[in-house]
Amino acid sequence: AHGAGGILRRLTLGCAVAPFENWQALEPLWNDVLADAELPNGFHMADFEARVPPYDWDEPKRRDVLGRFLALASQYVPTFLGYNDLPRDLPSVKDLRGVYRSNLIKFLETVERERDYVFKNEDVTVVFAVHKNISAESIGRAFARLQPTLGPKVHLGGFASPEQLPPLQVADLIAYEFSRTSREARPEQERYP
Repeated sequence: AHGAGGILRRLTLGCAVAPFENWQALEPLWNDVLADAELPNGFHMADFEARVPPYDWDEPKRRDVLGRFLALASQYVPTFLGYNDLPRDLPSVKDLRGVYRSNLIKFLETVERERDYVFKNEDVTVVFAVHKNISAESIGRAFARLQPTLGPKVHLGGFASPEQLPPLQVADLIAYEFSRTSREARPEQERYP
């Protein structure tokens, strides 16, 4: 979330956790919604909220599209995780990287701590969205530092563009919602649906 002057006020890392089979089932259905909504470049929640083209729809279409995405996420993704920092100001990319790394470490610590409960002691493959200000190498280094405590069942699956991978679009939607609910001034009412 950005404040006045474009200064980053909060960074949220959203995570969607599901068995591989669930992702396989969700992906064609998600792509159907993208096609129906004429979104060839995937779904991006911040652009949706800002109503920038192609998201400059009337309210019924907005509710329909978001409702369909949320219904799919709710049906196929059993666990959502969000990690948030509320720094006073993050005026530089260096600060952004530090906060992202902090949230990444919180996520990996959750994987380690909750592996039996959340992850059913199965192998876990983590895929990250490519980020213009955070290099894959820095994420890889943070992951590698924690690998000894994560154990042999947790793997770095790589990096992808969210436009190409519906699971990352789900994570983007989740990150936005976690960020929204952690605002200093909470919305008066819950979002539809």
